[in-house]
Amino acid sequence: MSRIGQNYSRVKQNNKLLILQTLLRNNMMSRQQIANKTKLTPATITNIVGELIEEGLLIEIGDLPDQKPRAGRKSVAVDFNPNTIYVIGLHIRTDRIELAIVNLKGQVIADNTVKFPENTDIQGFLDLVSKLIKEIIDQNPTINIMAIGIGSVGLINYKDGIILNIHHLGWENLDISTFISEKFKLPVYVDNNARAMTLAERMYGNNKKLENFLFVFIGHGIGAGLVINDDVFRGGVTGAGELGHMSLVPNGEPCWCGNKGCLERYASESFILKELKLSSINEFIQLINNKDPNAFHLLETVGKRISIVLTSFINMFHVDKIIVGGNLVQKNNELIQELEKINQYSFLARKEEVQIEVSILGEYIGVVGAASLALYNHVFQ
Repeated sequence: MSRIGQNYSRVKQNNKLLILQTLLRNNMMSRQQIANKTKLTPATITNIVGELIEEGLLIEIGDLPDQKPRAGRKSVAVDFNPNTIYVIGLHIRTDRIELAIVNLKGQVIADNTVKFPENTDIQGFLDLVSKLIKEIIDQNPTINIMAIGIGSVGLINYKDGIILNIHHLGWENLDISTFISEKFKLPVYVDNNARAMTLAERMYGNNKKLENFLFVFIGHGIGAGLVINDDVFRGGVTGAGELGHMSLVPNGEPCWCGNKGCLERYASESFILKELKLSSINEFIQLINNKDPNAFHLLETVGKRISIVLTSFINMFHVDKIIVGGNLVQKNNELIQELEKINQYSFLARKEEVQIEVSILGEYIGVVGAASLALYNHVFQ
């Protein structure tokens, strides 16, 4: 049997993916710019871009401004068609469940949030998640959902889509991927929520061209994801990036993970709520907005403690930038100011500064992260 057709088809598919990934990283581009970036021939670019336009994945969006004045016809820019592929992003937090319909450009079209149910079992939880997904689909009948991404707290088997452990419930080996996939007849992709957010930063954040960075999410716990050589690092079946479980206080407060003195016991949203006896992080944010001195001091303390652990990380593995997300994070607030002191504490960072940056994905970072799992695997792989 001849392999010529098979080889041609495989090369053509790889070239398609290369073009899509190049546009994802660089936003709108002319055909010539794509050719320059990918090193593919202009004829190949013209043919494949034409096919992608016919398929609805790309659209022409008008003349591309020239950086240098030149005679002749302006270059026509192409970009993703945001209205061609939609996915659902489901973010499972310790305190709540967030979900949204997200388009090909990472934009949230519709969303919903519910409190994590108390005293529920695995089946009750799965039934609730199914109900929420069905509701958001039914409320948007003109949108065709292509895949579902799930970012969850806990240890995740990314390859098989299994939640290995959700500690605060004592649940183990929750095969959520198979359940949701069979329920909705759609492909489902599952990963730890912090790594999903890291993927979202790589796809839709301000640092798409950055090959090495650390993303830190400060929520009910503290999670992180690491991009090395332009790829999200996992390091095994259960992944990596458990920044919240690095030791801060030797023989300190016991943690559910089995260790003592873990960072998230002293610097997370749950720590703040416990310290100030609040019922929600929004109450704390209101105290900050009202310039409450106790709240400011606590936020500063949280920043100092996280910076101690991050300093050790930077001394071991220097990255160009640390991107921070979560409700507690605001540009130039006390927490960020403390994190920027890493450049004073780390002897490596004193020689080569590490930038600290607030994620532009804001309050939707959890659902966009989950959706990024679906978009990346369904479109760009």
